[in-house]
Amino acid sequence: MKWCLLLLLLKCSWVYAQEEEEPMQLSEQQEESLPENDEQTQQRESYTRRKLNLNTADVAALESLGLLHALQIEQFLLYRRTLGPLISIYELQAVPGFNLPLIRTMLPYVQAGNGLEPYYTWKDYVQRGKHALLLRYTHPFQIREKYNGSPDKMLLRYRYQFSRYASWGIVMEKDAGEELFAGKQKNGFDHYGLHLFFRNIGRIKALALGNYTVNMGQGLIQWHGLAFGKSSAVMHTKREGDVLRPYASAGEFFFYRGAGFTYQAGAYTFTAFISNRKLDARVGEVPDSAGTVVSTGYHRTDAESAIKGNITQSSAGTVLKWSAKKGHIAWNIIAHQFSKPLSKGDKAYQLYAATGSRWLNTSIDHAFNWRNLHFFGEAAINKQGKTAILQGAMITLAHNVDMGILYRKESPAYETLYGNTFGENAIPGNESGLYTAVSLRWGAKWDSPHMQTCSVSPG
Repeated sequence: MKWCLLLLLLKCSWVYAQEEEEPMQLSEQQEESLPENDEQTQQRESYTRRKLNLNTADVAALESLGLLHALQIEQFLLYRRTLGPLISIYELQAVPGFNLPLIRTMLPYVQAGNGLEPYYTWKDYVQRGKHALLLRYTHPFQIREKYNGSPDKMLLRYRYQFSRYASWGIVMEKDAGEELFAGKQKNGFDHYGLHLFFRNIGRIKALALGNYTVNMGQGLIQWHGLAFGKSSAVMHTKREGDVLRPYASAGEFFFYRGAGFTYQAGAYTFTAFISNRKLDARVGEVPDSAGTVVSTGYHRTDAESAIKGNITQSSAGTVLKWSAKKGHIAWNIIAHQFSKPLSKGDKAYQLYAATGSRWLNTSIDHAFNWRNLHFFGEAAINKQGKTAILQGAMITLAHNVDMGILYRKESPAYETLYGNTFGENAIPGNESGLYTAVSLRWGAKWDSPHMQTCSVSPG
């Protein structure tokens, strides 16, 4: 059993005084607090130790690289189906949509293997992986704010990972100003996380225990993973990722805690999950009457410690997906129940904020390929009957020219608790618009994206 000490980082920084965070409605949490989810980085790091075999990789494996958009994945799979397995990694230069800068980026993580699907036993799952230990410690030079705990910030993470097939580990974190084995943190660290995750156990394609994340459709009702907004990567408009993924990051909010599985039978896959966890919240003036959820994860003062774990959130959901050679269609549903109902403030932007103790969202998403076109989209509805629609397409106009189009129309009163979709705002709702983009590749040294957008946000 080999141990790999990935990183021991000691750094010094300045700490400045800041005002106490305002209570946050769940519907606006993603604007104020970005998910601390580095699972994509950890997955890519694992490929440097056990490279992805391009001759056997499926759509999910190629998506897990986080380097290819949907049209490039489809063009690669079409090339492989037409001409057979890659003889050399340098054959990627012949795949439409692949240029030298992209191939150079992929080289540390992929290989052109013998084209045989690997078969692994339980012994392989538990013995052929790598152990990683990460210790991160930060101590400031200067302190301008008095908190209950020390100014040190600490993170300790152990993880065992066997490519995409097996993963387990523990995360312990203490933010600056929080106590450690003292005061209100007598159990040690402020945050603990455990996960156990397996893939491809017969017809069980994914099994998640402990902490995990959930991605559905195009993010209209649920998305925990990496998601691009408007950027120079103009073709990365489509949300892509496995429904269930392990969560081994230090963020304290954007994940579920419980169990989930994905089962495959022929062209159909069925995913189900359940979660129960406590969230930080400020309760209303009348006991047990209402609450506003706080997603920062800070417990440095008596006031911040008093809101820790005040609300219990129970969540459950399913995804039924039918896949074909040219695409898929899926039905998604997710429900939440809180031990105390959520309330909204009286500010203008909180007019349609999340309220109540029960939430339900459902959607249908699809993705299909036809020649040089890739269509995708999702249509969703919440328990109040408010709707949101997102439809997009990616088109190869020439060998070095790609075009993307994305249209969205979301009701002002459409609400979802953990949505994250492409648009002016990450959170779906109260937005409609049309996005167009053209990507030009001029030889090996030039990649010139041109973006044109037209967006209108009502209200």
